[in-house]
Amino acid sequence: MPPARRPARAVEDTARLLESLGHTVEEARIDLPARFVEDFLLYWAMLGFLVSKGGKALFPQGFDAGQLDPLTRGLADYYQQRFLKTPGMLRQLRLARQRYAAAFAQYDVILSPVLAHTTPQIGYLGADLPFDTQLERLLRYTTFTPANNASGGPGISLPLGQTADGLPIGVQFSAANGEEALLLGLAFELEEAHPFQSLGRVH
Repeated sequence: MPPARRPARAVEDTARLLESLGHTVEEARIDLPARFVEDFLLYWAMLGFLVSKGGKALFPQGFDAGQLDPLTRGLADYYQQRFLKTPGMLRQLRLARQRYAAAFAQYDVILSPVLAHTTPQIGYLGADLPFDTQLERLLRYTTFTPANNASGGPGISLPLGQTADGLPIGVQFSAANGEEALLLGLAFELEEAHPFQSLGRVH
């Protein structure tokens, strides 16, 4: 079973903190195409395929495709079975980039969780899992960052939440392309208002 889902609480608490600092907060969304997850997965799989087939050209002295991790090999196989969908996938990801940009015609930043649930136990995403199981868990876990990956839009993760046992929970701020300075300025403001929890000192 996946860990308890607490990131939503961290987002709500951060929204209240932002309001207390004078920011206007309201519900928003990035209206991505309906098949975005499918297309992003195919793009990710294409990268795995290119690594597995073209790695020797990049690293002629030491590349061994047999040493690739099971996830990369599984993604390469996934792409080989669906490569004819590549042109449509690329068109849809360009549309996703346009829709990402459109969201910031109205908002300066968008607040979301970084990940869909808190950090799982070691082994939950282990390389020894069957590819289908590992992929399903990854897709369920990393549900908020792909919009930035596909669009090139900047994002920043801040440890503003905390689990009951003291581990940090990240919240993500996304902004329009080129607005990294805006995100950094907001991060400094939030850190001053709510100092990030330390995990301990290294001696």
